Amino acid sequence: MKRFCLVLIWPIVVLAGVLLFAQFKSGYIGAEVSHFRLKILGHDPKDLLRGRYLLFTVDWNFESYNTPSAFDNYLCFKKNPLSPYPIVKWIPEPAPECVALVDKDSVLELNRFYLPEFDAPVVERIFQQQNHLYEIEVNVARGSITPTSLLIDGKTWQSSLEKYKSLNK
Repeated sequence: MKRFCLVLIWPIVVLAGVLLFAQFKSGYIGAEVSHFRLKILGHDPKDLLRGRYLLFTVDWNFESYNTPSAFDNYLCFKKNPLSPYPIVKWIPEPAPECVALVDKDSVLELNRFYLPEFDAPVVERIFQQQNHLYEIEVNVARGSITPTSLLIDGKTWQSSLEKYKSLNK
């Protein structure tokens, strides 16, 4: 009986080990993760009406109006003592004053946030009101940037959705 249990459990342990190793190697485990909040300037209403993804433009809060040159490979994030939003600038190589660095290719991919298909039309109506503050929370780890939460007036989109539904019953 013990041998039978071992035969069943051993493949599960090996599979878990392989998955854990893959996660560690990809940078999700053991990586220093920085959390930032970025302001959303605008969104593409056509895309949200089709459901699933909100396409948006980020207000990067650039330190100076510099566009990335052929030599600038990183977006440098620095803490801003006067604002909840970080100060960012394009740089050619890592610098010690940067709290976090994002690869140029990863920055270009930060333009959409997934929403469930049935919730997308209601979130679209909230976005059409134009009198809210829209933000995106992101995680930065090992050069990549990942959106984690969409915020409407500082609250998660789910809580804003519930409030909107309760007000419009």
